[in-house]
Order: sequence, then structure tokens, then C-alpha cells
Amino acid sequence: MLLTLGLLLKAQPTTVGTAFLDPQGCYTLTTNAPGQSGAVWFEDTLDLTKPFVIDTRVVLGSTNGGADGMTISLMANPGSSLGIGGQQLGYGGLTNAFAVEIDIYQNGTGASDPPYDHVAYHTGGSVIHLPPPSITAPVSALPGNGNIEDNAFHRAQLYWYPSTMQLDFYMDCSLRLSRTVDLMTILGVSQVQWGATAGTGGATATQRICREFVGQFDHDTLQTCQGGVQVDYSAPYIQTYQWSPTAGVSDPSSPNPVLAPFQTTTYTLTSTDSCGTLRYDTLTVEAFNGFNLLPPAEMICAGDSFQVDLSPYTDLVWSDGSTAWNRTFTQAGTYYVTVQDPQSNCSVQDSVKLFVADLDLQASNQDVCYGDTTTLAANAPYAVYWSDFESGFPSGWSSADSFTYVFNTVAGPFRNDTVNWNLTGLPEHDQLEVEFTLYIFDNWDGNDLLSGPDLWYFHVDGATQINTTFSNILGNQQSYPGSYQIDFPAFTGASHTQFPPRCAANSTTSVYQIQMTIPHSSCDVNMDWFGNLVDASGNPLCDESWALDNIVVRTNSTTLTSLCPPAFNWSSGATSTSFTTSILDTTTFVYTADFGSVICTDSITVNRLGTPFDPFQDSVFICWDQQLTLNAGAGYVSYLWSTGDTSQTIVTSMGGLYWVEAYDAFACLGRDTIWVERTPEPLLRTDTTLCLGDPVTIALDTVYGPEYSILWMNGSNANQYTGIAGSSDTIWVSISNAQLTCTDTLYIFGADFELLDDTTIWCPNDPLLYSAPQGADSYLWSTGDTTSYTTFLAEGWYQVSITSGSCAIQDSVWHEWFQAYDDIVPDSTAECSPYALDLSILPWTSMNVEPGGLSGSYIILDQSDTYYLSGTDINGCTVRDTMILWIGISPEVQLQVQENCPTTTFSYTINDPSGQSGWSINGDSIPGTSLDTVIQGYEPLELAAWLINYCGTDSAFVTYDPGCFPRGVLYIPTAFTPNGDNVNDYFQPQGDRFQRFEMQLFNRWGELIYAGTHEDLGWDGRVNGEEVTTTTVFVYRVRVWYDDGQIEEERGTLRLIR
Repeated sequence: MLLTLGLLLKAQPTTVGTAFLDPQGCYTLTTNAPGQSGAVWFEDTLDLTKPFVIDTRVVLGSTNGGADGMTISLMANPGSSLGIGGQQLGYGGLTNAFAVEIDIYQNGTGASDPPYDHVAYHTGGSVIHLPPPSITAPVSALPGNGNIEDNAFHRAQLYWYPSTMQLDFYMDCSLRLSRTVDLMTILGVSQVQWGATAGTGGATATQRICREFVGQFDHDTLQTCQGGVQVDYSAPYIQTYQWSPTAGVSDPSSPNPVLAPFQTTTYTLTSTDSCGTLRYDTLTVEAFNGFNLLPPAEMICAGDSFQVDLSPYTDLVWSDGSTAWNRTFTQAGTYYVTVQDPQSNCSVQDSVKLFVADLDLQASNQDVCYGDTTTLAANAPYAVYWSDFESGFPSGWSSADSFTYVFNTVAGPFRNDTVNWNLTGLPEHDQLEVEFTLYIFDNWDGNDLLSGPDLWYFHVDGATQINTTFSNILGNQQSYPGSYQIDFPAFTGASHTQFPPRCAANSTTSVYQIQMTIPHSSCDVNMDWFGNLVDASGNPLCDESWALDNIVVRTNSTTLTSLCPPAFNWSSGATSTSFTTSILDTTTFVYTADFGSVICTDSITVNRLGTPFDPFQDSVFICWDQQLTLNAGAGYVSYLWSTGDTSQTIVTSMGGLYWVEAYDAFACLGRDTIWVERTPEPLLRTDTTLCLGDPVTIALDTVYGPEYSILWMNGSNANQYTGIAGSSDTIWVSISNAQLTCTDTLYIFGADFELLDDTTIWCPNDPLLYSAPQGADSYLWSTGDTTSYTTFLAEGWYQVSITSGSCAIQDSVWHEWFQAYDDIVPDSTAECSPYALDLSILPWTSMNVEPGGLSGSYIILDQSDTYYLSGTDINGCTVRDTMILWIGISPEVQLQVQENCPTTTFSYTINDPSGQSGWSINGDSIPGTSLDTVIQGYEPLELAAWLINYCGTDSAFVTYDPGCFPRGVLYIPTAFTPNGDNVNDYFQPQGDRFQRFEMQLFNRWGELIYAGTHEDLGWDGRVNGEEVTTTTVFVYRVRVWYDDGQIEEERGTLRLIR
């Protein structure tokens, strides 16, 4: 909060008469003209019961002898008041006003004016220096009767002290008037306004006034919440400020410090202006430092509640939005409340961290069938210890020092002291969470000089956790590694990045909220806080000290070890937080755990369901072919036998161990077993297959003792049977003892699976599906097939192994191919005429040729293509062949000559572009297939062209007699295209019957760009070696000497085309 006190804010003034606001923000009362009168009245209201100052700057003309002067006047409700001008200075006739006269003109003897510029106090609307109404005799405006009509600003100050009714007037920092004046009696009121009046007569002056500062020296009272209030007593011309006392003042020499006292304090501000004049303001700050609402921590058992009663306060809001003063909390968390104090209207925030000791007692199954197990588990306890010192010191605390800081009882203050807190009997844990509030009073230098450093430590079991300095040196404010809050000013939550100045007032405090997680597993813990402070030369403002508050220590819960005695117990005597037990009856288990500040108990009941399940005797005997009925008993919801059956009873003829599971109406599972002793079967195996005629030997599984008798179908009493396998035989045996007789039979088949063929023959490369006799148990061919079928893909032997029962047979077959007729035509051929395909002598019954769907014994093929032949040979086998046929053409070449004087075109054509071709003129090879040229000379030209391909060679010859130029003629082209295509690339005149010529070329500016003769190749379109890149017109001049002695000159234009 920022409060601007002491000064009166500028309001819109009222101008009267000739007065006006000038561009410099001052008020011109009169200009340098005769007979003017003007006034300005300011809206500042002055309380005459309190001191005030009016600080102005005035201008009173520019030449000595100007007139008349001005007043600074006080008046109740002046409105648009303006008195008589001239020598009355605009004040004349204002009988209910008080005036400070500043007179620059000596009027007649009736006015009693001295000859120098002067000042005086007046009442009753007159400036005549005769009492009454004049209060003081005139004195010079400046010491030594100095002249103030110098067109310069002069400082005019009026001070009022109501306790002594002293009124002082200063001119340019010189006290000119000081008199006891009863202003309230003179003006008849205690609330007035001030202004200025001025006038001119026959003599003139420009008279101005500037309002610099108007301040009421008041005794104000402020009420401040935590963090203080910032005030502003800034005023112009003030050189120094000094606050007293300095306690709670952020900067005692500042006009706008933060005032944050811890108790109600009356401050005096002494201000010294540029004239050395002292001004005094007083201000009482009523401090509000809040109240302690909640403990730092609290712990309850799960299911219990934490009650908060803030009934003295009705204006509050919790962090969850609730505005109730009576709260019940059951969930762990940190709860914040902001309370509005009804008297100071200040708010305080407090918080409590609520820990909930949740035993979380659980049974893996709370309804357990008879004899089954359940696992019981509960949370291992942790412990929480705390103290805010409001109710004294906790057990194990070493110091008895405490005091009230702000609204909290804190441990301290400490300086070069060590305090410790020893906690014993901690539950199993592997880390501690420690948090506390650290107060640093004033500021520590944190230096490392001999007189320092100021250090502070925090140890846990002798191990350093914090070793730090608190310094006002930039860049060295915090050496404690980590992140923690600096709360400055105290309890405002403000973020403070730089410490307060060194040796500030005692109220300058930094508050650190420190939280740490520390590895720790001992059963006891000793925490040390230690300060090592060095005072700064006995400066009383450097009262360095520290204090602690709101300490909370919490262990975590961890897997139990043998380090610390368990802080819990079970009613069953179990020694771990989790154990498994069998349930034979309904049982209640009670778990109790010690959380340091609270002991919590919980219980859980495990119900036994169902009754024992035992439907069978231990064992029973049966024959191998006898059936036995097993009954699990009635009254169950479901059954499951080891056989997979789900009925109440099962029927079995097999020996072995049988079990049954049954669910009753409680979903309890009962289980019982029975051993069925089944006499062994006498035969080694069940019915089987042997090879026909193989010997048969059957032995019993068991060698029976003398209590058993054996009888085979052939009358033998031995332990085995011997015979020969026929196509089908039934063999039986019986075994007897004193209690029962058991009989068994065996059926034997005689099998025959030989292959039907010794040799097979088939079409070449065609697969043959072949089958062995059906009905065997397994097959294995040499091809890898395992069914009765296999596929013959190549010539050669194929073997098969066949098993059926105990019969195993091996056999083989030879497989071969008919003669192959598959090479009918060549793979490819090239012809120069249609191809005759003769199929009349090959051994097939049908043949087809594609494409074209051709058939027959003699086929003519006249197109180049790939031909596919397919048919059937005399063995009924499919034959196929492919031929690629290419048919060429006979070569033909022709030569052409076309005269288009002055050029001649030569060309040749061919009928087979795939062949090799070329042409020449007089034996010189010519590129391309045509040539446009200008023939020089008159000798015949020999042209030749040729074409060579697969089918032969062809040639053409032509003799050409040039005929474009008649005798004695010179041809000069009008354009040429020098683009490198060998056609018209050079500009050169052509003709016959001349001896020589000379040629010159000029550009459009008449500059010679080329000169040549008939012996040159001609101009190539370059000027000074650079190509002419655009189409351009040039001028030529050619002089020619003919054979008949005539000399002629030709002129014209030439176009170079790009």
C-alpha cells in the first residue's frame, strides 16, 4: 500500500481580472500595462489548526520603478474576489482577508511606503502601513534593500505554526517577517484558501506567481497490516529527510519508505529544504501483526477427525473455498485459511498439515472356507513430531529460550548458540522429512574476514545438512544449496531476491521456509541448529540473531528390518505387517500401531465357511475290465472330477488315483482322493495287425505270484502264448485268485500289402500319380510322401515302406518315359523371305501353331514373331516347342539433288533405318541425310550413298554439274545465321569469273567491324572476338575485279539473325 501524505494536491485554480495561466504553468497576474488588476485563487484548503507551508516563486517586473506589487492572501471562500488595484495591489477592500504584501513602488505619503522594495503583513483589505489594520511595519524584501524588479524568479515561502500562532515569511531563503498572528480570529474561520493578487497604476510591471508546494503538516494515523505501508512525503526543494524512530523504517533517510513496525509507533519526519528550513511531520502507524490460528501439524487415526474452531472470526475463507469457522477434517493434506480481522480489516493466512495414520488393515479373503488360508496386511507405522512452541518446548528440546515475534511464539533469539532436538524410539524408516521456519533478524555479512564469517548450520546426527551464510553481498546472498522461500517483508509471501541493506533496523527480517528429505534409518535422531555470528563493531542496528518455529519431523514407512523394535503388534502374535494363516474357525484379528504422536488400532474379522469334505475311503480293488461307481455325496452346488466329469458320481474301470472337488453353497471348495487298485491286463497290447504267417508271441504284463492261476485258450498255463498269425485270430486268457477272476481277449489280423506293379512307363516330364494298396497304418515313399499315394516326376526306382500294426513291408517299382518328341523347330532363325515350316515327317497325331491358329503339315510364316507349337505324339503325349522368327527386307537407297539457287540441296533416303548407311561428296563423308549449301566453282561433283543390312547391300551414285551461277556474276547474301549448324554459318559473297574481291562490314555507327577478301572463309558473326547475341543489321561494301577487267562495287545491308 502506498499513501501520499503531507502535501496538498493541486486543484484547478480560479483566475480573476487580468490574471491568466501562462505556457510555463505559472500565473501572470498583470502584464506590463497600466491600470491592470488580477488575482488567482487556488483550491487548496488549509486547516489553520495545523502547521502548513506555502512555497512559491514570484516575478515582480523587469525595471526598477515599476509598479505596484502583489500579495499572497488567505481568505475563506474567496470565489472570484478581486480588490482595488493600483497601490492597493488588488487586495484593497477585501476586508475579510489576510495578506502578505510584496510592494515594489513607493506611493505617496499617505501610504507610508519606504523607498525600497518591501514586505509586510496586512488585514482589513488595506496595504496602508498604519496600524490598524496593518500588523507589521514594512521591511525590505531582500537584505540590504536589494532590488527584486530584475525579471527573475524569487522564492517566497510562508510558514504557519498554530501552536504558537507564529507566521514566518521568507524571501529567497531569508526570513523577512516573523510575527505572532491570530489568523483564526482575524479570518473568523479555521478553513481557508490561499491566492495571490496584483495591480498596476500609471507605472507598470509584469507580475507572475508559480505554485511550487503547498503542504499541511499534520499528525496522521495509519493502520497497517503485515508487510507495512509505503508512504510518500516527497516535496520540491527538500534536501534531506530523517525519520525517527528508525524501527520498522525500511530507509530512514527516504521520503517514501516502507513503515512496518511490530507495535503501534508514532514517527516524526524532519525535512530540510534548500534554504535550510526544517519542516516537521508526525505519523502514527497502528501495526497489526496477526494471530496464530493453527498448529503447524496435526495427526489423527484414519476414521477420526480433526476439529478446528475459529468462532471468534466470522470473515474467513479456506483454501477449498469454504467460509465456515467450524471445520472437520478427515483427509490428509495441508489446509490454508485466510482470516479477516474485524478491527484492523487486515487478513492473516495460516495453515496446518494434517497427517492421517491409515492402518489400511486388509485380509486377502475375509470369508474363508474351512482349512483355507488368508493373508492379513497392514501399513507399517511412521511417526510425526512437531512443535510451534506455543505450548512450551517439546520433549527432548535443549533450550529454554523463547519469545513472541510478530504473533508467534518462537524458539530464540539465538546468536552464537547451539540448540538441539533429540527424538527417540522412531519406527522403522529409511528417510526423514524435516521442515522448519528460520528467522534471520537483520542481516548477516556472510564474509570470510577475521571478524567473520557469519555462518549457520543444521546437522542431523552430526552430519551437515545446511552450512550457509546469509549475506547482503551481491551474488553471495545464499550459499545454502537448494530451493527455499525468502519471505520478506515477513509473512507477506513476497519474493525477495536481494537481502535488505546491511545493518537495517531491527524489524528487518528474512523468513525462510526450509524443507528437506534426509536419508536416515537410526531408531533415534538428534538435530542440531547452530549459529556463529560476529557483530559489526557494536553497531546497535546490527543486532544479528536467529530463531526457529513450526518444526515438523516425519519418518517414512518402510519394509521391516531388525534395526528398530517394531512399533506395532497383532493380537495373533504375528511379528510382521503381513502374514498368512489357515482358518479353522471364525477369528477377529486386532492390529495396533504407534505413530509417535498417536496410537491407532483397527480390527478385522475373518469368517470360516463350510464343513470338512471326506466322501471316500482310502482305496478299492477292481479287475481290469470291471466298472466302479464313485459318489461324492449330495448337497453340493458343483463337482469336478480328475476325469473332467462334473456330476455327483462317475463310473470308472481304470486303476489309479482319483480326486473330486465340490463347491458348496458358500462357494467353498472341498477335495478328496481315492486310490483304485486295478489288476493288470494280461496282454501286452490291444488288438493288433501282423504280417500274414508271422510268428505270434504274447507275454503277460505282470509275472503273477502263486496266488494267481493262468489259463490260455490253447490250455497253456505259462506266462506267454506262442502261435502263427493267420488272416484273423482271437486269443483269450484268464487270471484268477481267491476273490475274483479276470479275463481278457486279443484279436490279431494277418496283413498283405505288396505293390501291384514292377514297372511303369509314362509321357516324358509328365508327373504320374501312383498308389500302393489301401488300408495300412503308415506309408513312407522314397519321395518323402507319407500317404498311399506318391507322384513319379523322373525316371528311376521308387521305394515304399508300409506298416500295419506289427507288420512292416518294403517294395519298389521302376518308372520310365516314352521317347520324347519335343525338338520340332529351331529356337530362333533369321530369314530374308517367308519361312516354310514342314511338319509332315514328325510322329504326331495333331499339331497347332500360334499365333494365327495354323495347322497342317506344311505352313508358310511371313511375319516376324514368336511362334508356339503344340500337339499330341503317337504315344498320346503332349508335345510343345517355341521358335523366334525374324524376316528381314532387301536394302534400297536413293540420291536426290535439288537446285534452289543460290543454294543446292543434296539428300539420300533408305528403306531400312536399322541398317548401316552413309553418303559422300567427291569421296568425303557427309554427316546427316541432307545438306543445303552454296556450290563454289564449276567442277562436277560425284555423290555416292549406300545401305547395308542383314539381307544385303545397295548403292546409288549421282554426278552433279553446278549450275546456279552464270558467268561473271557475284552473289551477296542479305542474311545469315551463325549458329553452328553448318548451314549459312558464314557471310561470304559467291560467284564466278572474277579474279578477286574485297569486303568491308560496318555497324550502324559507321564503325568498321570486319574486312576480308575472297580468300577468307567469311565473317562468323563475331565483333572483337565476342558473338553478336541479338538479331542486328549491318552495312556491307564489296569491290570485285572480274576476269574481263571490269571493277564493280556493291553496297547494301546484311541481317545477322539469332
